[in-house]
Amino acid sequence: MTDTRQRLLDGAATCIRERGVASASSRAITVTAGVNLAAITYHFGSKDDLVAESLLTTIRTALEPALAVLGRDDLDPPSR
Repeated sequence: MTDTRQRLLDGAATCIRERGVASASSRAITVTAGVNLAAITYHFGSKDDLVAESLLTTIRTALEPALAVLGRDDLDPPSR
């Protein structure tokens, strides 16, 4: 993943966390990420696609520990 793309994802996550989805504007995201406004379209096609990917990334990261435990074969189901 390119540095700019990751910075946009991180910037979007920060703006969403601090302002909410409705107030996470393209300009606020790019200022937070320290990148050019055109980078959103270049890397994601639209702000909505950037926000969606940022939210999915955040959710997947939060679920990883639980999914890792659930996927273990060395534990019986009640222990998982």
